[in-house]
Amino acid sequence: GGLGSLFGLKLASALGATNKLTRYMNLFRAAFRDFAYIITEYKPTHGTVFADYLAGYSHWSYTDSDVLVGDLPLHLSLEELTEYDVVTYHFGDAFRLYLRGQFSLHRNTPRLARLWTACHHLGAGLLDELEAKHMLVKRLAAEGKHGRTRFLSAEGCYSHAVASASGIRLKFAAKAFADWSDDREFYLVDGAVRRCPQPTQTWLPPGEAPPLDLSNPWADEVGEAACE
Repeated sequence: GGLGSLFGLKLASALGATNKLTRYMNLFRAAFRDFAYIITEYKPTHGTVFADYLAGYSHWSYTDSDVLVGDLPLHLSLEELTEYDVVTYHFGDAFRLYLRGQFSLHRNTPRLARLWTACHHLGAGLLDELEAKHMLVKRLAAEGKHGRTRFLSAEGCYSHAVASASGIRLKFAAKAFADWSDDREFYLVDGAVRRCPQPTQTWLPPGEAPPLDLSNPWADEVGEAACE
Protein backbone atom coordinates (compact mmCIF):
# COMPACT_ATOMS: atom_id res chain seq x y z
CA GLY A 1 0.00 0.00 0.00
CA GLY A 2 2.86 2.38 0.73
CA LEU A 3 4.21 2.41 -2.82
CA GLY A 4 0.76 2.87 -4.32
CA SER A 5 0.06 5.72 -1.94
CA LEU A 6 3.34 7.38 -2.90
CA PHE A 7 2.58 7.16 -6.63
CA GLY A 8 -0.93 8.50 -6.09
CA LEU A 9 0.25 11.36 -3.91
CA LYS A 10 3.13 12.50 -6.11
CA LEU A 11 1.38 12.15 -9.47
CA ALA A 12 -1.85 13.79 -8.36
CA SER A 13 0.17 16.67 -6.94
CA ALA A 14 2.27 17.01 -10.12
CA LEU A 15 -0.90 17.11 -12.22
CA GLY A 16 -2.57 19.70 -10.01
CA ALA A 17 -5.28 17.22 -9.05
CA THR A 18 -5.01 17.32 -5.27
CA ASN A 19 -8.80 17.62 -5.12
CA LYS A 20 -8.85 14.00 -6.32
CA LEU A 21 -5.88 12.88 -4.24
CA THR A 22 -7.74 10.14 -2.37
CA ARG A 23 -9.03 8.65 -5.63
CA TYR A 24 -5.54 8.56 -7.15
CA MET A 25 -4.05 6.93 -4.05
CA ASN A 26 -6.80 4.32 -3.78
CA LEU A 27 -6.55 3.39 -7.46
CA PHE A 28 -2.77 3.04 -7.35
CA ARG A 29 -2.89 1.00 -4.16
CA ALA A 30 -5.44 -1.36 -5.69
CA ALA A 31 -3.55 -1.56 -8.99
CA PHE A 32 -0.23 -2.48 -7.39
CA ARG A 33 -2.03 -5.03 -5.23
CA ASP A 34 -4.23 -6.68 -7.86
CA PHE A 35 -2.07 -6.42 -11.00
CA ALA A 36 1.37 -5.40 -9.78
CA TYR A 37 3.04 -5.85 -13.18
CA ILE A 38 1.39 -2.59 -14.23
CA ILE A 39 3.99 -0.67 -12.23
CA THR A 40 6.33 -0.86 -15.23
CA GLU A 41 3.93 1.35 -17.18
CA TYR A 42 4.84 4.23 -14.89
CA LYS A 43 8.63 4.08 -15.26
CA PRO A 44 8.81 7.55 -16.87
CA THR A 45 7.26 9.09 -13.74
CA HIS A 46 10.01 7.91 -11.39
CA GLY A 47 11.80 11.26 -11.42
CA THR A 48 8.65 12.81 -9.96
CA VAL A 49 7.52 9.98 -7.70
CA PHE A 50 10.93 9.49 -6.07
CA ALA A 51 12.06 13.12 -6.17
CA ASP A 52 12.58 13.24 -2.41
CA TYR A 53 14.91 10.25 -2.58
CA LEU A 54 16.77 11.63 -5.60
CA ALA A 55 17.65 14.95 -4.00
CA GLY A 56 21.41 15.40 -4.13
CA TYR A 57 21.90 13.03 -7.07
CA SER A 58 22.85 14.25 -10.54
CA HIS A 59 21.00 11.54 -12.52
CA TRP A 60 18.37 8.82 -12.24
CA SER A 61 17.24 5.91 -14.40
CA TYR A 62 14.56 3.27 -14.47
CA THR A 63 15.36 -0.37 -15.16
CA ASP A 64 13.92 -3.90 -15.02
CA SER A 65 14.14 -6.48 -12.27
CA ASP A 66 15.78 -9.05 -14.59
CA VAL A 67 18.77 -6.83 -15.50
CA LEU A 68 22.28 -7.44 -14.21
CA VAL A 69 24.07 -4.14 -13.64
CA GLY A 70 27.84 -4.18 -13.57
CA ASP A 71 30.34 -1.51 -12.55
CA LEU A 72 28.52 1.63 -13.70
CA PRO A 73 31.50 4.00 -13.19
CA LEU A 74 33.33 1.92 -15.81
CA HIS A 75 30.30 1.53 -18.07
CA LEU A 76 29.16 5.16 -18.15
CA SER A 77 31.33 7.72 -19.90
CA LEU A 78 32.03 11.21 -18.61
CA GLU A 79 30.65 12.54 -21.90
CA GLU A 80 27.30 10.84 -21.27
CA LEU A 81 27.07 12.38 -17.82
CA THR A 82 28.07 15.90 -18.82
CA GLU A 83 27.05 16.41 -22.46
CA TYR A 84 23.62 14.73 -22.59
CA ASP A 85 20.30 15.07 -20.80
CA VAL A 86 19.00 11.55 -21.51
CA VAL A 87 21.12 8.50 -22.39
CA THR A 88 19.68 5.09 -23.23
CA TYR A 89 21.51 1.85 -24.00
CA HIS A 90 20.28 -0.37 -26.83
CA PHE A 91 21.34 -3.75 -28.24
CA GLY A 92 22.87 -2.56 -31.50
CA ASP A 93 19.47 -1.82 -33.05
CA ALA A 94 19.46 1.97 -33.05
CA PHE A 95 17.01 1.95 -35.95
CA ARG A 96 14.42 1.09 -33.29
CA LEU A 97 14.42 4.62 -32.01
CA TYR A 98 13.03 4.43 -28.49
CA LEU A 99 14.17 4.71 -24.91
CA ARG A 100 14.87 1.29 -23.45
CA GLY A 101 13.15 0.10 -20.32
CA GLN A 102 16.34 -1.62 -19.20
CA PHE A 103 18.31 1.63 -18.88
CA SER A 104 17.43 5.23 -19.69
CA LEU A 105 19.52 7.70 -17.72
CA HIS A 106 18.00 11.13 -17.03
CA ARG A 107 19.69 14.24 -15.75
CA ASN A 108 17.99 15.08 -12.47
CA THR A 109 16.22 18.32 -13.36
CA PRO A 110 12.60 19.38 -12.79
CA ARG A 111 11.92 19.70 -16.52
CA LEU A 112 13.17 16.22 -17.40
CA ALA A 113 11.31 14.73 -14.44
CA ARG A 114 8.02 16.01 -15.91
CA LEU A 115 8.39 14.96 -19.56
CA TRP A 116 5.94 12.11 -18.90
CA THR A 117 3.09 14.60 -18.65
CA ALA A 118 3.16 14.87 -22.47
CA CYS A 119 1.69 11.34 -22.66
CA HIS A 120 -2.07 11.42 -22.22
CA HIS A 121 -2.33 8.10 -20.37
CA LEU A 122 0.27 9.30 -17.85
CA GLY A 123 -0.77 12.94 -17.72
CA ALA A 124 -4.21 14.43 -18.24
CA GLY A 125 -5.80 11.01 -18.84
CA LEU A 126 -4.12 9.17 -15.96
CA LEU A 127 -7.18 8.92 -13.73
CA ASP A 128 -9.40 7.70 -16.58
CA GLU A 129 -6.76 5.13 -17.56
CA LEU A 130 -6.48 3.78 -14.02
CA GLU A 131 -10.24 3.46 -13.75
CA ALA A 132 -10.42 1.70 -17.14
CA LYS A 133 -7.84 -0.84 -15.98
CA HIS A 134 -9.83 -1.61 -12.85
CA MET A 135 -13.11 -1.88 -14.74
CA LEU A 136 -11.58 -4.43 -17.12
CA VAL A 137 -10.35 -6.60 -14.27
CA LYS A 138 -13.75 -6.42 -12.55
CA ARG A 139 -15.54 -7.34 -15.78
CA LEU A 140 -13.31 -10.36 -16.32
CA ALA A 141 -13.88 -11.47 -12.71
CA ALA A 142 -17.65 -11.12 -13.13
CA GLU A 143 -17.41 -13.40 -16.17
CA GLY A 144 -15.44 -15.95 -14.20
CA LYS A 145 -12.28 -15.18 -16.12
CA HIS A 146 -8.79 -14.37 -14.96
CA GLY A 147 -6.80 -12.15 -17.28
CA ARG A 148 -4.46 -9.22 -17.49
CA THR A 149 -5.70 -5.68 -17.67
CA ARG A 150 -4.74 -3.28 -20.44
CA PHE A 151 -1.08 -2.33 -20.53
CA LEU A 152 0.50 0.65 -22.32
CA SER A 153 4.23 0.39 -22.90
CA ALA A 154 6.43 2.83 -21.03
CA GLU A 155 8.69 2.95 -24.08
CA GLY A 156 6.24 4.12 -26.75
CA CYS A 157 4.64 7.50 -26.12
CA TYR A 158 7.36 8.52 -23.69
CA SER A 159 10.13 7.99 -26.24
CA HIS A 160 8.27 10.28 -28.63
CA ALA A 161 7.76 12.85 -25.89
CA VAL A 162 11.47 12.95 -25.06
CA ALA A 163 12.64 13.03 -28.67
CA SER A 164 10.14 15.79 -29.50
CA ALA A 165 11.02 18.03 -26.57
CA SER A 166 13.02 21.07 -27.64
CA GLY A 167 16.60 21.40 -26.44
CA ILE A 168 16.91 17.86 -25.08
CA ARG A 169 20.30 16.29 -25.76
CA LEU A 170 19.54 12.61 -26.31
CA LYS A 171 22.02 9.78 -26.89
CA PHE A 172 21.44 6.17 -28.00
CA ALA A 173 24.44 3.92 -27.30
CA ALA A 174 24.98 0.22 -28.10
CA LYS A 175 26.08 -0.87 -24.63
CA ALA A 176 23.43 -3.41 -23.65
CA PHE A 177 23.62 -7.20 -23.90
CA ALA A 178 20.72 -9.64 -23.94
CA ASP A 179 20.43 -13.43 -23.90
CA TRP A 180 18.25 -13.23 -27.04
CA SER A 181 20.82 -11.19 -28.95
CA ASP A 182 22.01 -12.17 -32.43
CA ASP A 183 25.59 -11.26 -31.51
CA ARG A 184 27.85 -14.20 -32.23
CA GLU A 185 30.37 -13.77 -29.44
CA PHE A 186 30.69 -12.34 -25.96
CA TYR A 187 33.82 -12.31 -23.86
CA LEU A 188 34.32 -12.28 -20.11
CA VAL A 189 37.37 -10.16 -19.32
CA ASP A 190 38.36 -9.37 -15.73
CA GLY A 191 34.77 -9.74 -14.58
CA ALA A 192 33.32 -7.58 -17.37
CA VAL A 193 31.21 -8.82 -20.30
CA ARG A 194 32.57 -7.48 -23.60
CA ARG A 195 31.84 -7.86 -27.31
CA CYS A 196 33.34 -6.78 -30.61
CA PRO A 197 32.95 -3.12 -31.64
CA GLN A 198 29.72 -2.45 -33.52
CA PRO A 199 29.38 -0.38 -36.71
CA THR A 200 28.36 3.21 -36.10
CA GLN A 201 24.63 3.78 -36.58
CA THR A 202 23.46 7.36 -37.08
CA TRP A 203 19.79 8.25 -37.16
CA LEU A 204 18.76 10.92 -39.63
CA PRO A 205 15.29 12.37 -40.32
CA PRO A 206 13.20 10.64 -43.02
CA GLY A 207 14.39 11.59 -46.48
CA GLU A 208 17.95 12.27 -45.35
CA ALA A 209 19.01 8.80 -44.28
CA PRO A 210 20.49 6.36 -46.84
CA PRO A 211 18.91 2.88 -47.05
CA LEU A 212 20.03 0.68 -44.16
CA ASP A 213 21.65 -2.59 -45.23
CA LEU A 214 20.38 -5.21 -42.81
CA SER A 215 21.71 -8.21 -44.73
CA ASN A 216 24.58 -8.67 -42.27
CA PRO A 217 25.10 -5.46 -40.30
CA TRP A 218 27.55 -6.95 -37.81
CA ALA A 219 30.02 -8.53 -40.27
CA ASP A 220 33.46 -7.03 -40.95
CA GLU A 221 34.98 -6.47 -44.40
CA VAL A 222 35.74 -10.16 -44.96
CA GLY A 223 32.49 -11.40 -43.56
CA GLU A 224 33.91 -12.49 -40.25
CA ALA A 225 32.79 -11.35 -36.83
CA ALA A 226 36.27 -10.92 -35.45
CA CYS A 227 37.83 -8.66 -32.84
CA GLU A 228 41.36 -7.35 -33.10
